[in-house]
Amino acid sequence: MLPQDQLISLCDETAALVRVGVPLEPALRNRSTGLPNQLGSRIRELSEKLESGQSLSDALKNDPMFPLVYASVIESGLESGNLAGALELLAQNLRLLRDARRFVVGAMLYPLLVFSVAWLMLTVVWFKLGHVFADFFSGFFVHAAAG
Repeated sequence: MLPQDQLISLCDETAALVRVGVPLEPALRNRSTGLPNQLGSRIRELSEKLESGQSLSDALKNDPMFPLVYASVIESGLESGNLAGALELLAQNLRLLRDARRFVVGAMLYPLLVFSVAWLMLTVVWFKLGHVFADFFSGFFVHAAAG
């Protein structure tokens, strides 16, 4: 699966290309040369599928590197005649999802840090002062003499 940041930039770039009327097949082929190895080869394969007559949504549905929702949004954008708008909306939603994930992870880090420090302090106290407390409380237990 594509990293979310790469998918967002791909949505933005594809939307810009569609908005100005550039044909997708050559534009994707040209764009694939400047991308990292795996992503570049996938985009090149995608442009080849488009050149062979396969629709964009079908080509994306069969590619495990792209999420299924990506292909569905592109299909609805093609059917409505507003592919650029659909891609921009997808990029916006992916940004919101990325930011929400970062917020949740950040919100979980502080309690995890506090819990870890508390656990470390408890462990240190237990091993450093445990014998002191054991000696202190051992005098509290007096055995009753049998009758």
